[in-house]
Amino acid sequence: MIRGVATLAVLVVLYGAADAGPRPDFAPTIGGQIDLAVHLTDETGRADTLGYYAGGKPSLLLFGYHRCPNLCGVAELDLAQTLEQTGMATDAYRVVFVSVDPAETSADAAQARDKLRQAAGTAVDLSEWRFLVGDAATLSALESSIGLTVAQNERDLYVHPVAVSALTADGRVSGALSGLDYAPTELRQLLADAAAGRLGTLGDRVLLFCSAILGVGRYNDIALWAARIVSVAAMVALAGLVILAARRRAS
Repeated sequence: MIRGVATLAVLVVLYGAADAGPRPDFAPTIGGQIDLAVHLTDETGRADTLGYYAGGKPSLLLFGYHRCPNLCGVAELDLAQTLEQTGMATDAYRVVFVSVDPAETSADAAQARDKLRQAAGTAVDLSEWRFLVGDAATLSALESSIGLTVAQNERDLYVHPVAVSALTADGRVSGALSGLDYAPTELRQLLADAAAGRLGTLGDRVLLFCSAILGVGRYNDIALWAARIVSVAAMVALAGLVILAARRRAS
């Protein structure tokens, strides 16, 4: 189901963002070095380096924004719940959520943390999560180093890929997964590779884009037309299979 939504999202973004400047993308360089010395501010108001927030542990890096009205909260919750299902000790890794919106503050980060806690419930341990904000220059440099491209639409919503990257303790990109609906085995392997310093792969290159499907204005219209196109194509393909099966029976 999610994979089908992801495919539809690609159609929406390719069509809708074509005339809106740089197209959102996620193309991390596996083995690439992330600058752990960049300074960001967390949900408590503390300003420190990305390396400090990673805590010298393998970490999962997730981009979005705290006031996002669409998929960011869904992505956080899905990741938190699936991590709980891996059976891994939560103090073996860190999860770092970085806002792509330079206008956001630590108060926004704290509110996002509280919303996730409420949605996840007491069964999910969020003690190793960090919610960060930064200035425009810092965020741009960090996004570039991870291979992330973000766009802002006419409604001031940020259109960005939904993806999670795994970093080794020294800040190298060891692997990544895009979209939603990660399997516990995928996340466990992703963190195991990061912990061991092994370089994995970029999983599931079909991307789901936040603010593309659930956004407002023209994105809804584009999504509707894209859904219609996909539905017609599916019906044509199904009809073709039925006709082929009938011909085989007749022969």
